[in-house]
Amino acid sequence: MDNKWLLAFTKAWELLIVLPLPLQVDNSINETEDNETLSACFPLVGASIGICFFCLSWGITLLLPVRIASSLVGGLLLGILSELVLSGGNTLTLTSYFQARQSGCSGFETASVLDSVSTSTTPQVNQVYMLSLYLIKVISISIFIYYDRMNWIVVVYTLSFLVRAQMLKWNCIRTAQPLFDFQDEENSLNLPWIIAAVVCVIVLGFYALPAVAIALLITYFLIKFIKKTIDAQIGGVSGSIISAAGTFSEIILLLAGLALVIRE
Repeated sequence: MDNKWLLAFTKAWELLIVLPLPLQVDNSINETEDNETLSACFPLVGASIGICFFCLSWGITLLLPVRIASSLVGGLLLGILSELVLSGGNTLTLTSYFQARQSGCSGFETASVLDSVSTSTTPQVNQVYMLSLYLIKVISISIFIYYDRMNWIVVVYTLSFLVRAQMLKWNCIRTAQPLFDFQDEENSLNLPWIIAAVVCVIVLGFYALPAVAIALLITYFLIKFIKKTIDAQIGGVSGSIISAAGTFSEIILLLAGLALVIRE
């Protein structure tokens, strides 16, 4: 991996993950802004987090041979880590979005509410909404562990970060201009999809190509739905809105993955 990709991966990690990247990169080298490579690194960051979660869940199954116990402990642990490791508030931000829309807030008001989530020590949110969303994540991950399908965790995070990557090209709510400028529009559209597809095939195996195709198709329509909803209800994106949409896509993909695993 050349310096361009290392720098892009580092920047994507800093945008998406709270924990510092355990990798030293020479930032003194003058590199032109390459948002195409940056967006392509989003699914790679998601895959990296998914692999870390996979390793943790696998270690828990070794420490707790009783399957039901390891699946419950693993689901709780990974659910908590997903809230702490990913930047943007996650379930809290998504809950705040639902609550703001239910309250009839305008697009700018909704964006302001979401932006304040990360800075407020006591955000006022509906605890029932938040607990319900969190339980969906915990139960879904627990089922993946119980059925020894932890590789789906990698797929879910790869694809949910792909959703975030696609949103970088959408208009910012405050400037009405694309959030990131892309010189090569076609490359910025296709490269993250190609990387995500390759990761999914590697993780699930060639025998699971139909499942990979279904997961990618679900992600495609999920992006279309999120785009239509944001355009109609808010009018643009911000960092916190991308975080909320990423969490929403993560939950939908967890449920979709469960459906595919149960059908196997």
